[in-house]
Amino acid sequence: MTRKLYLLLLLLLPTAARAQGFCAACQLGQDLVEPPVISAVNGVLDTALRIEMKTHSVPVWTQNGNQWSCCQRSLNLRTYGFPVLSGTPGSYQWDFPGPTLKLRKPGANGGQGDRLKVKLVNALPVPSDSTHGCACTGCGGPNPPRCCESLDVFPNCFHGNDDTNLHFHGTHVSPQSPQDYVLLELRPQGSASHGNGTHVRGTVAVGEFQYNVDPLRWTQPEGTHWYHPHKHGSVALQVANGMAGGLLIEGPFDDWLRGWYQTRGFALKEKLMVVQQISDHVNLLGGTGIPTPLVNGQANPKVRMRPGEIQRWRFVGATMQGSAQIELDFNGPANTAVTARQIAMDGIRFAPANYQRQPLLPISLEFRLSPGNRGDFLVQAPSAPGTYAVTWDVFGQVEPPEQEARVNDLLEFLAPGAAEPELVTIEVVPCASDPCDPMPYPSPLDWPAMPSYLQDIAQVNASRTLRFELKDPTNGHDVNPGFMPSKFYINLQPGELRQYNPACVDITATLGTAEEWTILNTTNLDPFHVFHIHTNPFQVIQNGGAPLTPPYVWQDSISLPASPATGPANVVKIRTHFEDFTGQYVLHCHFLGHEDRGMMLGVQTICPAPPPLSFVKPNPTGPECVAGNYIPAAPQCP
Repeated sequence: MTRKLYLLLLLLLPTAARAQGFCAACQLGQDLVEPPVISAVNGVLDTALRIEMKTHSVPVWTQNGNQWSCCQRSLNLRTYGFPVLSGTPGSYQWDFPGPTLKLRKPGANGGQGDRLKVKLVNALPVPSDSTHGCACTGCGGPNPPRCCESLDVFPNCFHGNDDTNLHFHGTHVSPQSPQDYVLLELRPQGSASHGNGTHVRGTVAVGEFQYNVDPLRWTQPEGTHWYHPHKHGSVALQVANGMAGGLLIEGPFDDWLRGWYQTRGFALKEKLMVVQQISDHVNLLGGTGIPTPLVNGQANPKVRMRPGEIQRWRFVGATMQGSAQIELDFNGPANTAVTARQIAMDGIRFAPANYQRQPLLPISLEFRLSPGNRGDFLVQAPSAPGTYAVTWDVFGQVEPPEQEARVNDLLEFLAPGAAEPELVTIEVVPCASDPCDPMPYPSPLDWPAMPSYLQDIAQVNASRTLRFELKDPTNGHDVNPGFMPSKFYINLQPGELRQYNPACVDITATLGTAEEWTILNTTNLDPFHVFHIHTNPFQVIQNGGAPLTPPYVWQDSISLPASPATGPANVVKIRTHFEDFTGQYVLHCHFLGHEDRGMMLGVQTICPAPPPLSFVKPNPTGPECVAGNYIPAAPQCP
């Protein structure tokens, strides 16, 4: 598919073109600045995140006739504030992305890792509408928003823009309150507390809520994870506003990798790169301009490396719609001497065989990063000093379709012909002493074996099929993204269309079992979707075409391409096991506007019989399903 997107946004515009017009020119190519890091102290990371509306200067592309210019626009955004790490006590820093939270898992089975405590404070304005109905305004005026025609029904619509909660994306912890608990609705300070919220079986709180995650277990994969809001109905807008941050969990693999380089006389530098699209709209292509793709809040930041140096780069896809399906090209379309090897996907490290064969990073060094995905890489600078580019393109569809021509026009303006926009610039500077010793890549023979909890899932207890579908709710026919009315569904059986039902769950699994799921995006009319499930990661055993070869790669989010116009559907098959924790959680499309409009299902893990449909209270030190610990589970949706 030809590139089209709008993440596309930036980076090759000449200085003269950028400067034209009345707006302040965008700041491009500055040194990469990583977010502040908050680490655990004596086994506990205890911090606060306060949410307020703040004004930020954001790069946005605007069009005047046939010309484009990059302007710094002032946008009023929902923003995480966090305690400053030095300076005046009680002061907060306000920025996007939020601070990086750094934890450590136990070094051996049976041990305990760090505990995570986050006081979430909602200081957003109290909304005038206390009914928490579907938020679609401006329907009587010219150019009404698309939601006016959608026929969406509460709670599967955009609503509760200033209600929030937290999801610790990538964590293998209890989904029950007050841990990775996404059924919370935290309303602004001063709001009414009466009545049910969006999540009928969840909790409504006002002002603040204390998240308190039990010590990390051995079965928590160390790696690159992230946190973001997850209150159904307002997820897309809040993530578009920039409410996200890195969550790094370290463990034995990190010790081994750093030690491998230290024994050879090198220090391995690491860079966290949180990719975001920042907008005050749910539809990022709406309004007067197009926001740029940012890395740590910066447009085309610069990383300095010495010749032959290897660094560990951690990319986080903290994005929320189809225009954010980025294909990174580490050596650019000119195939420069930059090299890279992937070492982890979605925060879970590769097995030695996958480190050797690089199944997700072909020889062209192009890697696909969809919303929710993370990728860790060892990136090596060329031996010759100079300036090099990590470029990017877009794969998949741009929504809504009427924006494609506008986006393509901008892309061609930014990067004419075969060129691609730059995402990150590498400046290779000469060594202080000459010559430089290039850093080696670890050998696959040196690579540590996978721990037992990350071995391939060989046997399953059940199978399911999930179909992600966009339909006309008046007749059930397939529609394309530009057609209204339309609704987003997940189909568990042929003809059985489901949207999120907060009163019950759609899928019930038993603790200690494993399942194989076939996941389909069923028509060529549909946009892409991204499947994501909480609590337990999965192994991808097929991604279109023939089944894959073990050992399988672990992920927690995967893109679902639209089915081809002819021929079989593009099939994704996964295997997952339900381990350690009972409770209620969700699966959904990580194009978060799709989720807000209903493309989400309730899931629960229950204890084995004899107790009927039972959870248990979280047990931080051992098995949960023990006598005296049972609590009722959620009812199964009909």
